[in-house]
Amino acid sequence: NNDTLLSNVMLSPNIEKIDEYAFYRCSSLKNIILPNNLKTIGSYSFNGSKLVSVTIPDSVTYIGEVAFLNVPFTSLDLGNGVITISNGAFKGSSKLDTITIPDSTESIGTEILGGRTINVLNIGDGIQSIEAPMFINVTVTTINIGKNSSKSQTIEGFALNSSQLKGVENVILKSRMKEYELIEKLVEHLVERNIW
Repeated sequence: NNDTLLSNVMLSPNIEKIDEYAFYRCSSLKNIILPNNLKTIGSYSFNGSKLVSVTIPDSVTYIGEVAFLNVPFTSLDLGNGVITISNGAFKGSSKLDTITIPDSTESIGTEILGGRTINVLNIGDGIQSIEAPMFINVTVTTINIGKNSSKSQTIEGFALNSSQLKGVENVILKSRMKEYELIEKLVEHLVERNIW
């Protein structure tokens, strides 16, 4: 049973891992300061908390499955060291202006942003794999896709297999792939499914 009265937490600077379920259903937890030596955030670790802002330090390389499921944050700052973001890591319902997945990130799990409303989503240049579907019931206005989208098959991986992707107005590609071919595929898919 986690402490439902816990509202503010400052972790020891020596902590390198937050275990699975560490703050699971801490329904009063609104603020936490993550230490700069932290490397791993375990699965379900903040599931059900009430964090309003999340800042992941550059030292973190791994974020576990549904680590921040249903957390109502309106600000998410991902550090520049994150390599893996697991399934459903940030799935929820709150609105976010901008999310930037850093260049260090190589692997993105399925539904990492499921249910969110996002103005701008930036996907870094280091992406090697994206599990489909990335979006379930997500509204996003602008997607900036990194240079390695050809390796991650970005369009097939999270757009063409995401029947509930909504509201896309701009797709900006930095890949060396032929942009018009990718945009044509995306537009055809969205029109076919009455998403656009």
